[in-house]
Amino acid sequence: MTATFKDTWQVNELGHVAAHNQLARRLNQGIDASDFGVGPLASAVTNHAGIGLAIDKAASRNGGTVHLPPGILYVSAPIDIPSSVALIGAGQRATRLVPSAPLSAMVRIVGEAEAYRSGCRLEALTLECNERCEYGIEVDYASDTNEINRVAVRQALTAGIFMHDWHCWGNLIDRCLIEYNGRGVHLGIAANMTAVLNTIIQYNTGAGLWMVEATSVLCRLVRFQWNGQGGAEQYAVEIAGGHTQTFDTCYWEANGRGSGIDVNVHTGPYNPTNGLVLVGPYFNGSSDNPPAGALHAVAVDGQTVVGIQGGKSNLHLGTTFLESGGGTVETQWFTSVDAAGLR
Repeated sequence: MTATFKDTWQVNELGHVAAHNQLARRLNQGIDASDFGVGPLASAVTNHAGIGLAIDKAASRNGGTVHLPPGILYVSAPIDIPSSVALIGAGQRATRLVPSAPLSAMVRIVGEAEAYRSGCRLEALTLECNERCEYGIEVDYASDTNEINRVAVRQALTAGIFMHDWHCWGNLIDRCLIEYNGRGVHLGIAANMTAVLNTIIQYNTGAGLWMVEATSVLCRLVRFQWNGQGGAEQYAVEIAGGHTQTFDTCYWEANGRGSGIDVNVHTGPYNPTNGLVLVGPYFNGSSDNPPAGALHAVAVDGQTVVGIQGGKSNLHLGTTFLESGGGTVETQWFTSVDAAGLR
């Protein structure tokens, strides 16, 4: 039973949650997608159309915030977020988007060559792809502070978050849960200045984080566990070329099966990996995969430079370096980082 007060408050089975979120939307002068027919009882077509109308209204104001109601919201097509628009749910566990049919992606932050996406934000919801979406979130022609915050992405076929080659940089993934996908996060060529912070990446069939020729990538307080469980990618992190990738206070546990590797580093299509830094890493093993290695670095026709500060290794974990084709692997153990570089 639903009671309505002054057409702004609703008290239903979700009680104060729905009322609080609607009050927050009013105070923040955001756009309530439920005003466009979006809700758990609406059809997938109605939800997709209503979310699109709310987003269009925000975009017509040169940007704004669209609030989604709590509940399971089925959608019939990908949701596109334009520049300077935020799409915010009622909470990671409260709002869930679910596809009603196979989709290329659940949410798209995709611009054009002459009109890159910037200032987009996706926050406080779950994308339940149910193996019907290639990507949970697809990013292309997007740069300058697009943010994915407090979002859970599950069961996307190819990758939970997929950033295409060449056209993505300066994007942020923060406080997310990326699990049970093909790959967790895929950073294509030159997905530079990407930050992954305070995030759990786990139970993905392939690599938890896969990047090629990406420069100035920062991962801080990221937990990689039980990735590489079902495919050819028997590792948590794959790094193929690029410069200045930093993993600060990250945790690896039980990645891969049998010959699993936590961090696999090798030459990319254009350049070797140069400037990988692991600060305070914790490599933890499991009785399920005792032969796993903490770090496997390969250099071919170039130099791979790896810096390691502090950290801990556990349960049969080791570090291996292979040199071939005239390549060299250089490991720098250092105690501090300052403006002058590694010490």
